[in-house]
Amino acid sequence: MRVKTFAIASLAASFACTPAFAEETCHERTTQFGKLRHCVTSVRPSEGAITFGPEQLDGTGNSAWCSNANNNTRQIITLYEEPKATIRTIYITNGNATSDENYRASARVKSALLETDRGYRATITLKDTRAPQTVIIAKARIGWVRLTILDTYPSKPATGVCLNEFLVNVEEFANE
Repeated sequence: MRVKTFAIASLAASFACTPAFAEETCHERTTQFGKLRHCVTSVRPSEGAITFGPEQLDGTGNSAWCSNANNNTRQIITLYEEPKATIRTIYITNGNATSDENYRASARVKSALLETDRGYRATITLKDTRAPQTVIIAKARIGWVRLTILDTYPSKPATGVCLNEFLVNVEEFANE
């Protein structure tokens, strides 16, 4: 009985460490600090050579991640760090910021729940601007940070929500 209880507790602890979603689309890349993996719960189909997957959340401005959902709320973006990194600063560029026209044609994040695997949890409000925005959280060594969209600024015409950038500053405490 004691072994069974330990096994169930161990299994529950492993699920608590890494959020998992049934239908995630992920993109992983290697940096000088390790691996970064963006995972999203939906992706707008490509338009010719233009793609809208999680690889677009790198902040380069070439394209944007956009959801393929009728309901923009509850879309989830998770950034995984391997190995864990000490962070405090998160960068978010709202909407499809590749141009003014694309920005207004996509829904943008108005409010979101920001969480980390270290127990940080806060509702944030983003400005309706193409400019990069900075979110400061309590300094912590994290394995993942997750953004759950709660509300959006509307688009014309109505389309999925988009983000140009969702990154953490791993250089800030690189020597720790």
